[in-house]
Amino acid sequence: MIKRLNLALGVLLAATIALTAPSAYAQNFAHGSGKKSNIHTINVQLRQQMSQLRKDTKSGKLTQDQSKVIFEKLKAIRKQELEYFHLNGQREVTADQKAELGQLLAQTASSI
Repeated sequence: MIKRLNLALGVLLAATIALTAPSAYAQNFAHGSGKKSNIHTINVQLRQQMSQLRKDTKSGKLTQDQSKVIFEKLKAIRKQELEYFHLNGQREVTADQKAELGQLLAQTASSI
């Protein structure tokens, strides 16, 4: 069960990293301003929470059932982010969408 959960977390993490590959970084920086895009901050938080979830599961701090519930929440947040990308027609979220995703991530972080 742990191996399947770790594999699923790895797949989700790989998908997140693929969207923030160096070419995506170049596209998501405001022209020369050095300002990072909304996609970057949300994905950093997602990756950190997935990593923490993996560590807590491995250490026994969280049970398999708890990990599965939290993983499903993270997966739902990621799906929501992707839906926003499609709605916006670009790989970016609006400030309101970012705030909503950030709030969901904060709620999930309190579970870890």
